[in-house]
Amino acid sequence: MVIMPDADVDTTVKALAGAAFGAAGQRCMAISAAVFVGGFERWKQPLLDVARGLKVTAGFEPSCDVGPLISPESKARCERLIQAGIDQGATCVLDGRHVKVGQTRLGA
Repeated sequence: MVIMPDADVDTTVKALAGAAFGAAGQRCMAISAAVFVGGFERWKQPLLDVARGLKVTAGFEPSCDVGPLISPESKARCERLIQAGIDQGATCVLDGRHVKVGQTRLGA
């Protein structure tokens, strides 16, 4: 997804959150990268605020925003990808690798 400098912050942040976190990021149309034309600083805090406010649960509760990944193997793969990015110089500004989701059979 490419974000232009004149994009509306509220609308864009909501769209990014839905595209990135909806279905725990496991649907075929989930975004894997966003390019912020003109820089990221203007977007950083609003995106962090939305991400921090998401309720992560087993997915059965009506107030759930993000459910678990489909399997422990999927969670391990995501953790490896995050760590690889950090190892290559990325900065992790919000780390969700240690979120615990209860009441799941196979999800992680």
